[in-house]
Amino acid sequence: MKTTLSFLCQNLWNSGNQKGIQGERGGGPDELYSRSRRFRELVRERMPDVIFGQEGKAGWVLFLEKDPFFNEHYTMIYKWDDSNTCRGKFNERGKPMYTCSCVPILFRRDKFQLLDSGYFWYGETPDRPSYPFADTSHYRICTWVKLREKETGLEFYNYSIHIHNDAHLGGTAGTKALEQLQKEADSLPEGSLAFFGGDYNILYRDPVYQGMDWARLADLRDEAKHIEKEGHCTAPDPTRSNWRDHLFIKPHPHIGVKHWGFERPQYAIPEENVESGRISDHASLFVDVVIDTEKDYTPYQKTFKEE
Repeated sequence: MKTTLSFLCQNLWNSGNQKGIQGERGGGPDELYSRSRRFRELVRERMPDVIFGQEGKAGWVLFLEKDPFFNEHYTMIYKWDDSNTCRGKFNERGKPMYTCSCVPILFRRDKFQLLDSGYFWYGETPDRPSYPFADTSHYRICTWVKLREKETGLEFYNYSIHIHNDAHLGGTAGTKALEQLQKEADSLPEGSLAFFGGDYNILYRDPVYQGMDWARLADLRDEAKHIEKEGHCTAPDPTRSNWRDHLFIKPHPHIGVKHWGFERPQYAIPEENVESGRISDHASLFVDVVIDTEKDYTPYQKTFKEE
């Protein structure tokens, strides 16, 4: 049996006015009130199975937890990065603490069962809040979930990624975080199916990207190249190198890419007084994959490692 999984990678963008979750208007086209509701319309229209989010400040999290649509259709898993300026979800007056941040994962309630979840920090002490190696400006955390598709029984891991923004420059914090992520992929049980989606802050085909060990993580963008001519691979320019959002996977041969594409949707919601505008400063990355649920990936991965 084959099944299709749909993913959305979306940096939610912590800039813009953070007011507006409970009806306050902050002003300007990039206020959080407007952007959060545009995001809801994007998700309502596309209904991705799994969403990898980044820069999830408390205002965003409060919206995603309270909004009726997301409450009905999605479960959200997250952990605060516990940065030095963050002392909890809300202050004593119940207002969001805007310095908190997380990398939430949302998955559809109707299609998946949560088997396990967790998190780790990039750095020398991944089991507790820590700075990502050379970076001492703020903590960075990774959230993961293990899901089972109810209809097929397919089990797979999902990691929401936000690497330090010095990665594309070859900086220590970013490159070491990438190494840590690849070791995490190695630590998964043989035959595991795992997706790693988000804002890597590395450019497609740049030296840091080229230096990664692609025997440990594979880029679904490359897998999608063969469908580009059929019109199922979309981007303003699919060959551009300045896209920093990626969906990587633990390598195996029994997966096909049905759609891969960057989009910059614009939504207006007149009934909520939301004018047309963007969701984020990042494009939305949509990827649909087809998986043969009857294949056993373990022998392949053992052979691959032996080589």
